Amino acid sequence: METYGKMTGQEINCEKSALTFSHNTPDTIKKIIAQCLGIPLEKGLGKYLGVPTEWSRSKKEVFSVLVSRMEKLCQAWKGLALSQAGKETMLKSVFQGYPTYIMSCFLLPKGTTKKMNSRLNAFFWGGDMEKKAIPWRKGSVLTAPKQEGGMGFKDFHQFNMALLVKQGWKILNGKEETWIKLLKGLYFPYGDFMEAEKGRRIPIGTDSSDDDWVWHF
Repeated sequence: METYGKMTGQEINCEKSALTFSHNTPDTIKKIIAQCLGIPLEKGLGKYLGVPTEWSRSKKEVFSVLVSRMEKLCQAWKGLALSQAGKETMLKSVFQGYPTYIMSCFLLPKGTTKKMNSRLNAFFWGGDMEKKAIPWRKGSVLTAPKQEGGMGFKDFHQFNMALLVKQGWKILNGKEETWIKLLKGLYFPYGDFMEAEKGRRIPIGTDSSDDDWVWHF
């Protein structure tokens, strides 16, 4: 890997890399290879943009990584002695920014977004989630627009819904994009996006050519 990196300039970042093996690989071999390479083991295919690529039945468990990430950020910022204005800047630029892509693709459980709002409020008022702080204003005040006397923070559930509606609008109006054609072929080939139902199984085409295309993709 070192030779490849020197020749191409594409060096591997071990801190952002992970190893995955087939189920037939003995645990001892996995540990030896991981130690030699200095790259941690990962179950399944690892993560993409912070979310596991292999999901369990519990969406709360899958998206709990977002809450954990928030808690780690708060711990890292705890010793900075930020003012309220500094906290506002950090929360809006980082806290509310990093889950945007994930929320554009998935509907997060309300329990998850509630925890995310709670972590934001706790850090804003106290700066330390391990200690209870007095919330001097209601949570609705923090998420209200500044023109209405609020702080302009995003409510994560409402923000999630707005991003998904935006994607729906793209589907209704951008009929030539590849990803839209894919969704249409899979979930509403003979209807409209507004009438599409939630899928419960792998979609099968009406003829063999459709089946071949779906399974190949």
